[in-house]
Amino acid sequence: MFGCEFYPASSLKKEVDAYVFLGQSNFHAAGIALSTNLPTYVLDPYFNEVREDYRICTEIKKESNSCNIQSS
Repeated sequence: MFGCEFYPASSLKKEVDAYVFLGQSNFHAAGIALSTNLPTYVLDPYFNEVREDYRICTEIKKESNSCNIQSS
């Protein structure tokens, strides 16, 4: 994935069970998770941690529902 282009991740959706995002951005990892509906894990080299983006995706979905935004 490069920048906000999520289509490369979507093209692999049927071949993988989850995604791993190397970087600090929850925004980009959440974009992958929301566009593919698959678990996405963040490997953050800056904070030396691994996290799953489920919580932030749940918050985004909750906000979109309150605004009547339909997800794909």
